[in-house]
Amino acid sequence: MKHLLLILFFIAIMNLNAQDNSIEWNFDDHYNKSRLFLHEMVNYEKELEWQIENEEKQFSANNLNLDFGSVSLNDLYNIIDLKINHKFDNNWKFILNYHRDESKYKNLDIKFNYIGFERQLNSNISCFSTCNTYYDKEDMDVELGFMLNDRVKHNYLRSSLIWQNFLYNKKNNLSGKIDHLSLGLKWFGLYKLKQFRFYSEGFYGNRFSVDYHDQLQPQKHFESKDNNALLKLYYIRMNNIMQYKLNIYDYYIEEAFQDNEFDYSYKNWIIDHTLNYKFQIFENIYCKPELMYLVQTAKANGFMQYEFIRKEFIKALYFYYDYKYFTIKTGYMRTDFNNDYDDRNSDNDYKKDISTQKLFIGFSGNITKNSRLLFSVSHEIRFHGFGGGNLQYQMFF
Repeated sequence: MKHLLLILFFIAIMNLNAQDNSIEWNFDDHYNKSRLFLHEMVNYEKELEWQIENEEKQFSANNLNLDFGSVSLNDLYNIIDLKINHKFDNNWKFILNYHRDESKYKNLDIKFNYIGFERQLNSNISCFSTCNTYYDKEDMDVELGFMLNDRVKHNYLRSSLIWQNFLYNKKNNLSGKIDHLSLGLKWFGLYKLKQFRFYSEGFYGNRFSVDYHDQLQPQKHFESKDNNALLKLYYIRMNNIMQYKLNIYDYYIEEAFQDNEFDYSYKNWIIDHTLNYKFQIFENIYCKPELMYLVQTAKANGFMQYEFIRKEFIKALYFYYDYKYFTIKTGYMRTDFNNDYDDRNSDNDYKKDISTQKLFIGFSGNITKNSRLLFSVSHEIRFHGFGGGNLQYQMFF
């Protein structure tokens, strides 16, 4: 109980941060970063065994997942995910999900803190209601959902409807009025059948649209959306694990001003396919080849007009040695990608073909029965010196 109170106190302090409403054109800052997707999607990816356990226990046990890594000389990749599932009665439990995702390839940091209660209706069905208290009052969300589960097989479907910014019209200080309800669908699902297992999670919402009627404000109209979907298919046989993963990221923003010379819209669509297979080759030695193909399409219209396409193919090969108390992981990674930038307002067009190779070494081990830690460093072959580090921690309590 003391640990739970300390965690809640930490979240309360974090919530004191105010949201930054400033607008800057920084959508294309990362286009030419050669190691962006290599680091965030391959180098710093959770181990398959970690992913499987988290997918099974994330709604039945309290759990914490931390992931910090260097993406570039100036950028740090951070993911913090805390879920509290505290049962205080036969049919009731307190639920909390604090999440902070500062992935650098995404246009917005994902931050929320859903707090509420869940009611078990019978052995297989429950319903829940939460409120996102992380942001300023005008940015609070409410959530209503249900969960179907098979406790024996750990299969479940958890889905909810989210009313975003439900207090915006009354609480914002910019005289803004929402045009229509901003609703979103969030889901988590796990289904296992013999050696196969299917997992999916994601969020899809309509556009948040608002008009500003105060003539003192230069901004007149604003729309945005930030959607994502993840699908995984596993084949598990004895100590061998094969995984196919599909990840989709969809971002859109549009702004109109009193002076329409500065109107703009921007859309960023990223889709990647990943295939990896971890298998045993000797008693304590495992091998995992991994392939990922990614396509990014970004379009800007208005005062900025361009189309950007990035196609990237990442290959990796890892070896694991399981010692009694820890595991040593070594690897080689290579990425080859093509950038095609078509600027319709100037002659800034370019096409680039870039290749990067990295070496990897990491150490992981169980700290306790329900917690584990991984630390790794990687080095880009064409440069000298340290090339970035990563720290991951997973705990169930």
